[in-house]
Amino acid sequence: MRKAILLISTLAAFSLFTFADEPFRGRFYSKESGITLCLDLYGDSLLVPHFEFLGPVGGYMVGDTNENLYGTWMLLSHKVDGNKALLRMTNDIGSDAQDILFTQLTDSTFRYRAVGGNEVKKAIRHKLYKTEAEMLFERVGTEPGKSE
Repeated sequence: MRKAILLISTLAAFSLFTFADEPFRGRFYSKESGITLCLDLYGDSLLVPHFEFLGPVGGYMVGDTNENLYGTWMLLSHKVDGNKALLRMTNDIGSDAQDILFTQLTDSTFRYRAVGGNEVKKAIRHKLYKTEAEMLFERVGTEPGKSE
């Protein structure tokens, strides 16, 4: 019994270490905005739903509905600096791009802030409106492309 407890404790500590070591890998959700951001800034391992033909990418962003986020946004490039990541994203038709500063506030809370204006839009009653330029995201899973 004692060995089992020691093994479980060791595995839990290792998983926490790995989790803290890769803060920009996982599924992040903004409850207020209805937007999910899936990231793996440590390797291009994600397939964008309905855009699998593009191959693996480092991240994408989708809304619960078009009223939350119009279309799918995909990661073009990124730069990690400590607890901050600068993300360069484009919409699914390539007509708009957005720089986003994604900052880790706690182990599971992150702040999204649009940099240099906000091009990310949502569709409400057939009209496009800009999304919030600043949002809070919670980590909802450590596997970026799967709900847990």
